[in-house]
Amino acid sequence: MIEELAKKNQHRIVIDMSNVSYLDSSAIGVLVVCYGLVKDSGGQLRLAGLTSRVAAVFKMSGVDGLLPSDQTRDEAVSALTRGA
Repeated sequence: MIEELAKKNQHRIVIDMSNVSYLDSSAIGVLVVCYGLVKDSGGQLRLAGLTSRVAAVFKMSGVDGLLPSDQTRDEAVSALTRGA
């Protein structure tokens, strides 16, 4: 899906994670690959609404510094609009 969006020149993408209560290393890998695809196409990808459990997994795995995130979807969209 991310590749399709990038091909359609939709380079500002927010992934709402507010309903994700668990993810494993495979899911983290998919998010990192998606981030790379979007970044390589000149775009930006932000995550929104990380639960405390998911945020803890991101921190333990070290991807919290790689994948930009915001508390809400609106904050993520605003950050993309600002070009943050």
